[in-house]
Amino acid sequence: LTPRVYFALSCAAEAAAGALRADAGHFVDGKRGGRFWGSECFPSPLRDNVFKAFVRGMADIVDVMGALLKRHRVPTVAAISQVLSPFTGLPARELGVHINRHLVSHFFCHKGRVEHVVKAVVEEAARFYDAREGEGAKMAMAVAAVSAAASAAEEEEKKKRAAGEGC
Repeated sequence: LTPRVYFALSCAAEAAAGALRADAGHFVDGKRGGRFWGSECFPSPLRDNVFKAFVRGMADIVDVMGALLKRHRVPTVAAISQVLSPFTGLPARELGVHINRHLVSHFFCHKGRVEHVVKAVVEEAARFYDAREGEGAKMAMAVAAVSAAASAAEEEEKKKRAAGEGC
């Protein structure tokens, strides 16, 4: 990724984490409902039918993306999943990020996927980039980022099927 794309993705991740935490504040504890930042990148049953914990878990996942970007690592689905996994040797604290495992687990157990989060951040970064660089640059960045995310998502899905993961 180019420095400009890293910058756009970093800005998008930072804005997304803040927006998600603000959105979570509008949810009522123990009740489903409400729109949240990036919800348009989720399947329709999840768009306004989640709990506050789901939104807060998504914010923690976005924080992982931001931490990877700050260390000039591409935030692929596989890289993010590795940090989130309780079975890997790369603890989140090495990235300088605190993850509430309960909230992240809630996100995954209610059909949230890292791919949805990556797509939402990439779309936000594309809007940010477009506002500064123009339509052609937006398209190039979006194609590159989505292509990388799709490849990583395919690989991760194969691993999950092979491991028989589930809640």
